[in-house]
Amino acid sequence: MEPGADPMLLHPDGKEEVLVPVTEKKSIADPQVPIDGKSVSFAKMHDALGHGGVDIYRIEVATKKMTQLTRQQWTPNTGAADGSKVQPSSWGAYNLGPCPLPGACVAFSGAGV
Repeated sequence: MEPGADPMLLHPDGKEEVLVPVTEKKSIADPQVPIDGKSVSFAKMHDALGHGGVDIYRIEVATKKMTQLTRQQWTPNTGAADGSKVQPSSWGAYNLGPCPLPGACVAFSGAGV
């Protein structure tokens, strides 16, 4: 992912508005809009050039209020391996692909590398 990618809101008059500004190392990916169009869920890369991880956020379009939904927590998959023997890597967690669900919920996929 290229650093510096930020989501834009395109108004009917053609005016563009940056919905979520990012710094030069951060980037936004996987924007998803629920049916009501009132919010946008997205993956925000903390360092697109390094391995800083990715978290899921939601922004309310009308108010621009942003909420962080995931927080770089690494939990081993104990169904596939003995969690006591699995060590997290120095890379961040990669929470990607937010998908809006009914009741203001969001499903996503997450991976620790």
